Amino acid sequence: MSERELQAIEALIQSHGAPALVAGTFLEGPIVATLGGVAVHQGLLPPLLAFAAIFCGAFIYDQLVFAMARNRFATPLSERIRATPGFDRATALVAQRPIGFVLVYRLLPGMCTVGAAAVAAAGVPHARFVLLNALAVGLFTAVFALFGFFFGNAAEAAFGDLGRWEHWAMITLGIVAVILAAGVLLRRWWRRA
Repeated sequence: MSERELQAIEALIQSHGAPALVAGTFLEGPIVATLGGVAVHQGLLPPLLAFAAIFCGAFIYDQLVFAMARNRFATPLSERIRATPGFDRATALVAQRPIGFVLVYRLLPGMCTVGAAAVAAAGVPHARFVLLNALAVGLFTAVFALFGFFFGNAAEAAFGDLGRWEHWAMITLGIVAVILAAGVLLRRWWRRA
């Protein structure tokens, strides 16, 4: 994500608050969830409102993908999802460990869309998916928003005198580094499991 895009997201959060977080998390996921935590740190939004908005955006996204995959698996979008390299592996993992998969797929980079579709294709009942997905999205919200909140504190303490763009550049680099490291670690763990 470019600096210009981050500035646009920040401006949307400042001007539209929670609705911007819902839409942003729906469209961009972890990056916007992390920026939501930074917005809370900066006092732009109350914590509960920001966390609720992040939760809603991610939860609605997962439910829509699940419903599309379950009810209309022949659409061009769902066919593209099915052609994704990780789809068959994800479906096999759902068959082996449905509860565990639903609880962690949202934390794995690139698995949000494929994960929800694989869960639907594997035949997990919708009621079970709703409950497990609510827990998973709660975990997702806590991990990324709290990371943004606490990293916002650390960045401000370390780089408080920098100009606006340098501050965001440092935050972005830190977020990207942590997400990449977490993705590598989770992928290694997932392959061993």
